Amino acid sequence: MEGSHKGFLEYLQSLDEPTKKKVLVISTALIMIVVVYFWLAYFNNLIAGITQPQPVAAATADTTSGPSGLAYVGAEFMGAVKGFIGIFRGPHDYIIQPRQ
Repeated sequence: MEGSHKGFLEYLQSLDEPTKKKVLVISTALIMIVVVYFWLAYFNNLIAGITQPQPVAAATADTTSGPSGLAYVGAEFMGAVKGFIGIFRGPHDYIIQPRQ
Protein backbone atom coordinates (compact mmCIF):
# COMPACT_ATOMS: atom_id res chain seq x y z
CA MET A 1 0.00 0.00 0.00
CA GLU A 2 2.79 2.41 0.87
CA GLY A 3 4.49 1.77 -2.46
CA SER A 4 1.48 3.01 -4.42
CA HIS A 5 1.43 6.28 -2.45
CA LYS A 6 5.14 6.73 -3.01
CA GLY A 7 4.69 6.13 -6.73
CA PHE A 8 1.87 8.67 -6.91
CA LEU A 9 3.87 11.29 -5.03
CA GLU A 10 6.89 10.69 -7.25
CA TYR A 11 4.62 11.07 -10.28
CA LEU A 12 3.32 14.41 -8.96
CA GLN A 13 6.85 15.59 -8.24
CA SER A 14 7.91 14.76 -11.79
CA LEU A 15 5.24 17.02 -13.34
CA ASP A 16 6.15 20.47 -14.63
CA GLU A 17 5.16 23.52 -12.57
CA PRO A 18 2.07 24.64 -14.55
CA THR A 19 0.65 21.10 -14.38
CA LYS A 20 1.34 20.94 -10.62
CA LYS A 21 -0.61 24.17 -10.18
CA LYS A 22 -3.54 22.79 -12.22
CA VAL A 23 -3.58 19.62 -10.12
CA LEU A 24 -3.48 21.72 -6.95
CA VAL A 25 -6.35 23.98 -8.03
CA ILE A 26 -8.53 21.11 -9.25
CA SER A 27 -7.96 18.96 -6.17
CA THR A 28 -8.57 21.93 -3.86
CA ALA A 29 -11.81 22.77 -5.68
CA LEU A 30 -13.03 19.17 -5.44
CA ILE A 31 -12.22 18.98 -1.73
CA MET A 32 -13.99 22.30 -1.12
CA ILE A 33 -17.09 21.06 -2.96
CA VAL A 34 -17.17 17.90 -0.84
CA VAL A 35 -16.71 19.84 2.42
CA VAL A 36 -19.39 22.41 1.54
CA TYR A 37 -21.77 19.62 0.49
CA PHE A 38 -21.39 17.83 3.83
CA TRP A 39 -21.65 21.12 5.74
CA LEU A 40 -24.88 22.00 3.94
CA ALA A 41 -26.26 18.52 4.59
CA TYR A 42 -25.42 18.90 8.29
CA PHE A 43 -26.95 22.38 8.38
CA ASN A 44 -30.09 21.12 6.61
CA ASN A 45 -30.49 18.33 9.17
CA LEU A 46 -29.93 20.81 11.99
CA ILE A 47 -32.63 23.14 10.69
CA ALA A 48 -34.99 20.24 9.95
CA GLY A 49 -34.67 19.12 13.57
CA ILE A 50 -35.64 22.58 14.84
CA THR A 51 -38.63 23.27 12.60
CA GLN A 52 -41.99 21.64 13.22
CA PRO A 53 -43.08 19.10 10.58
CA GLN A 54 -46.18 20.00 8.59
CA PRO A 55 -49.09 17.60 8.31
CA VAL A 56 -49.24 15.84 4.94
CA ALA A 57 -52.54 17.46 3.92
CA ALA A 58 -51.20 20.96 4.62
CA ALA A 59 -47.96 20.22 2.79
CA THR A 60 -49.74 19.09 -0.37
CA ALA A 61 -52.13 22.07 -0.29
CA ASP A 62 -49.27 24.56 0.03
CA THR A 63 -47.35 23.28 -3.00
CA THR A 64 -49.96 24.42 -5.54
CA SER A 65 -50.71 27.86 -4.14
CA GLY A 66 -47.29 29.10 -3.00
CA PRO A 67 -44.43 30.59 -5.00
CA SER A 68 -42.18 28.20 -6.85
CA GLY A 69 -38.56 28.10 -7.91
CA LEU A 70 -36.44 31.16 -7.43
CA ALA A 71 -39.32 33.16 -5.93
CA TYR A 72 -39.63 30.58 -3.14
CA VAL A 73 -35.89 30.65 -2.44
CA GLY A 74 -35.93 34.45 -2.38
CA ALA A 75 -38.91 34.54 -0.03
CA GLU A 76 -37.28 32.02 2.33
CA PHE A 77 -34.00 33.96 2.28
CA MET A 78 -35.73 37.26 3.05
CA GLY A 79 -37.66 35.60 5.87
CA ALA A 80 -34.41 34.32 7.34
CA VAL A 81 -32.80 37.77 7.04
CA LYS A 82 -35.81 39.42 8.74
CA GLY A 83 -35.67 36.85 11.52
CA PHE A 84 -31.94 37.46 11.98
CA ILE A 85 -32.46 41.22 12.11
CA GLY A 86 -35.32 40.70 14.59
CA ILE A 87 -32.85 39.16 17.02
CA PHE A 88 -31.00 42.47 17.25
CA ARG A 89 -34.14 44.61 17.38
CA GLY A 90 -35.73 42.63 20.20
CA PRO A 91 -35.58 43.62 23.85
CA HIS A 92 -32.15 43.34 25.41
CA ASP A 93 -33.28 42.56 28.94
CA TYR A 94 -31.54 39.53 30.30
CA ILE A 95 -31.95 38.22 33.82
CA ILE A 96 -28.83 36.62 35.17
CA GLN A 97 -29.18 34.79 38.43
CA PRO A 98 -26.12 33.61 40.34
CA ARG A 99 -25.82 29.97 41.27
CA GLN A 100 -26.80 29.10 44.78
